[in-house]
Amino acid sequence: MSTLVLRHGDFNDWMTSITKNYPERVASNIRQGVADLIGDLKKSNTPLPMPKGDWIRSSAYDMHELRWPSLPRGRGPKTSVDPNIRVLYAYVTIPGMPSAPPIAVILYVGDKARNPARWYDPAVPAADERLERWCRTGGTYQPRPKP
Repeated sequence: MSTLVLRHGDFNDWMTSITKNYPERVASNIRQGVADLIGDLKKSNTPLPMPKGDWIRSSAYDMHELRWPSLPRGRGPKTSVDPNIRVLYAYVTIPGMPSAPPIAVILYVGDKARNPARWYDPAVPAADERLERWCRTGGTYQPRPKP
């Protein structure tokens, strides 16, 4: 069974605007790297493990991240200007359909290179809020609680 991956509109906006913040070559590498990670997530029926992903403990929901570049812990980008992209996604359920395939919603994306110690502080609450709003307006899905 594979994972159905849905995208919040803010993710699409960020991906199309990255050429404003990075040279085209770097933006192209980011786009391809993130697309590859999303492809890996689609093929899986579980969250991606380190170094490609990790669990977001501070979220109110079953939230995870995709990591680009996918480097082992402690082996991150060499400088504060090298991209260190994080893509936050959460799992949702469809009430009354317990056997539905896993459904992940991509909610938030950003570069934590310039502020690695504090990047998650605003990002996780923003992703939680986007998930709640997305589920309310869509009406079909419910956020999956933490395991």
